[in-house]
Amino acid sequence: MEKGFSELKVTKRKEKKRARGSSSTAEEDVSEEMILEKLTKIHEDIKTLKEELKGEIQSVKSELSEATKSLGAVGKEVQSPKQKNKDLQDQCDSTTRENNKLNEVSALLKIV
Repeated sequence: MEKGFSELKVTKRKEKKRARGSSSTAEEDVSEEMILEKLTKIHEDIKTLKEELKGEIQSVKSELSEATKSLGAVGKEVQSPKQKNKDLQDQCDSTTRENNKLNEVSALLKIV
């Protein structure tokens, strides 16, 4: 527990006593001490949970980064076959055009 937090609570308690103009009873001191202990415990719990949350967030960021990298790799793998398919289609189209020209020349030669 941070000293600053405990010291602040003790100082505030003393200020309240001065403002009342009288000293508190033993029962009030015990009650205030219990409240201070509970608040200190809550503060420690919050601090612990905050650290756990930071760890969880970091873990999620790491997993998201890995998933993004994997998705990028899959995208590249998909693009490669697509490009090969396009190249083959272009080659097929070119060959078809060339065949059509050759068929036209062949038909002209048959006529002559």
